[in-house]
Amino acid sequence: MKTPYSVAMVPIEPGHYSHIGLAVNLRSIWEKVKENISSIELLTNIDGSPLFKSSCNEFWPILGRKANVPSLKPVVFPIGMYCGPGKPNRCTEYLW
Repeated sequence: MKTPYSVAMVPIEPGHYSHIGLAVNLRSIWEKVKENISSIELLTNIDGSPLFKSSCNEFWPILGRKANVPSLKPVVFPIGMYCGPGKPNRCTEYLW
């Protein structure tokens, strides 16, 4: 696996955000496509979750999944990750 040892974090009040991006995931999907298709439909989801019961920190991932490629298994992939003591204050910073 080519897992990075460190990740760039961007401060987004009141926590931090790491952007993984779509390009890496889309390339991986496109290389495995067996059908002759001209586009890939994506579903995205954002939902927060507490990290621990004893902590006020929350984890807010932006997740994606391809929707229109029947030959591929449905795989959820990360697009971005936010962590902090509560949800991001401004969605414009979070969804840039």
